[in-house]
Amino acid sequence: AYGNGCRPDVWEKFRERFGVRVISEFFASSEGNGSLFNYNGNSFGAGAVGKEGLIVGSFQSKKQVLLRVDPLTEEPARDERGLCIRAGTNEPGELVILIDNSSPYQAFAGYYNNTSATEKKILRSVLAPGDTYFRTGDLLRRDADGHWYFADRLGDTFRWKSENVATTSVAEVLGEIVKEANVYGVTVPSHEGRAGC
Repeated sequence: AYGNGCRPDVWEKFRERFGVRVISEFFASSEGNGSLFNYNGNSFGAGAVGKEGLIVGSFQSKKQVLLRVDPLTEEPARDERGLCIRAGTNEPGELVILIDNSSPYQAFAGYYNNTSATEKKILRSVLAPGDTYFRTGDLLRRDADGHWYFADRLGDTFRWKSENVATTSVAEVLGEIVKEANVYGVTVPSHEGRAGC
């Protein structure tokens, strides 16, 4: 089976019910300049949207990067030099991909006749002054074994009582109890942040 968005809570249930030995999950976007792929034949790495071993991971370390995100502004956090801060192991961060317009694989052409939308997807001075990266708008996390897991879409995470709540994490837990769950945050009068709904 091949997929783009098989939820972790249904991954093993799907494999068992339909007798699917190998599930190949990928992460990509039509306008993006990078991708992840997980060829999975057992429970190790089940639910991951990508897998990079030690060698590939070292080559990709500056090409596909997870950045720590400020939970209030949803913008990448920056250090005292003005450069972005990498997310740590298992820490959700926005996936950004190096733009190299000299390469057909890493170029970002932008959106036809829409300069403002194109500019919103370009992040500058990420790891070095003047470099450019494509913003996916997605939060992922990478574990110590090189598995990449989808965490949430920027804008879908809400804040309640000083805690960041990922809608996909709540939906995954609820998915063990109910067949389908749609989670979002709603404003509550006289309270900061958003409450889960």
